[in-house]
Parts: sequence; C-alpha cells; structure tokens
Amino acid sequence: MHKGRIAACLLLLVVFSRVAAAQAPTLQAASTVVTPGQSAAVRLTGTPFAHFALIGSVTNAGFSFAGVPLAVGTDVVVLTTGVLDGTGTVTIAVTPPFLGTTLDRYYLQGAIAASPSFSSLLASASLILRNADLISGLTGPAGPAGPQGPPGPTGPAGPTGATGATGPTGATGPRGLPGPGALPWTTGTQDLAGGTAAAFGISCANGQPLAITCGYLPFDEGAFDMRVSFSGHTSGNIGQCTVVNTGVVTRTATYKALCPAATAAASPGLTQAAEAAVTVTLLKREP
Repeated sequence: MHKGRIAACLLLLVVFSRVAAAQAPTLQAASTVVTPGQSAAVRLTGTPFAHFALIGSVTNAGFSFAGVPLAVGTDVVVLTTGVLDGTGTVTIAVTPPFLGTTLDRYYLQGAIAASPSFSSLLASASLILRNADLISGLTGPAGPAGPQGPPGPTGPAGPTGATGATGPTGATGPRGLPGPGALPWTTGTQDLAGGTAAAFGISCANGQPLAITCGYLPFDEGAFDMRVSFSGHTSGNIGQCTVVNTGVVTRTATYKALCPAATAAASPGLTQAAEAAVTVTLLKREP
C-alpha cells in the first residue's frame, strides 16, 4: 500500500477514535444581534480534524438527521461544511435572512462527525441570531434601584485566634493575714493593712509556763497608730500576741514576744527564756 494512503488511513482512525470519545461541539458568536444585510462571525469548536457542518433555520424544532433530533425546523439550510483544523476550531461568517423580512430571529446549529456522511454525529446547542431592527428600542432605561434586602443570617464564628504574649508581672501586693488555724508570725518582716490586725508570737519550750510577754521596742511606746495585747496561747505551747494597725500613717515597727522561764531559786520568778522579734510594716488605711 502507498505510504500516503497508509498515513491517511491512520489519520482517519485517529479522527474516528477522537470523535467517538468527544463531547458535543460548541457554537458561539461575539454578538448575537445582527443588522439586516450584515453578517455575524460564528465560531464552532470541536474535535481537531473532525468533519463539521453548520445549519440554519427560521424555526427551532422539527428536523432530525441520522436519528438525532436537531434544534432546527424542516426549512433547514446547510450553510457550510468542512474539516476542523488542528485546534478544532473554525470561524464562519453568517448572514441571516433578515433583509426585507419581518423575521426577528434565526437559529443556527453546528455538528461534527468522523466522516462526511455524518452517519454518526454530535450536535451543538442552538445559537440564536436576532434582528437588530426589530429589537432596537425595546430596551428602556434602567429602573431605580430596588430596596435593600433584609440582612442575611449571622455566619459561623471564626476560629479562635492565637494566644497573645504574656504580659509583664504586676507589682507584689501586700501580704495577707494568717488564715484560720495558721501559726502566728514568729520572725521576719510582715505587711499589715490599715484597719486590720495580726498575731505574732513564739514557741515556748516544753515545761515553760504557759505565759508570754508582748510588747514593742521602746521607741514605739505611746504610739497612737497601733495597739499590742496578749492573746493567749495556741496548741503546741505557742504563745501569741495581737497587733492592731489603726492605719493613721505608714511606718515600720518591731515587736517582741518573750517566753518566761522559772529560776532555780526556792522562790521561783520569771526570767526571759526566749524571744521572737517581728518587724511589721504598718500601712496607712486607704480613704
């Protein structure tokens, strides 16, 4: 067999297989409104190298071919036929029969097939060209904008944002009072808010009398912003005193708690056996 005929056969086989697997072609026009006597550029897109046909009619139903119903009437006219190029497209100038008539529209349809007989074809959707003389003036000016519609429903909440950076550490607040059952202050420096009271004391050794002496340093004697009094003892042989801050001024004072001890003399007396010193910052009462 001649090489040219072999190549043609192979090309025909490729076209047959592509058309068999292809989708319907598309038919488009840059403008579908045509002035009578003028033409419109129509673009048909389909399978590369497939056979094509472009048909036209003044009606859009009633005709079929090869068992395929088409969107044209029995007055159908074959406008042109040919073969699509390697891109699968062709552009055709179509002059609809509007001149001297009252036709307001003209229906076009494209078809592709693997052979020129179109025994098995794929058809495009209908494309309608409209008579510019009959539709001019039918479109009036745009009407006023309609009222605004009601707001739509609230959308779902967005995702939680990233955690922000940790802020700087705030200033240390004043020390709170001992809670119920807490041991009294026995040493160190403590803060006492104005208008509040706290206990301080000392743990007396076993065998010592359950007594305690409370007081503050001599330079605090007679001060009008505090009161110190003995407040008994707790379990564990801890004697404690109470200091009350009246909150007149802010200053620091030192208090002592003493445990007495029996002397070795026949007539026992009390001597200092141990002491606890507590420095308290008395804070002025807030207004």
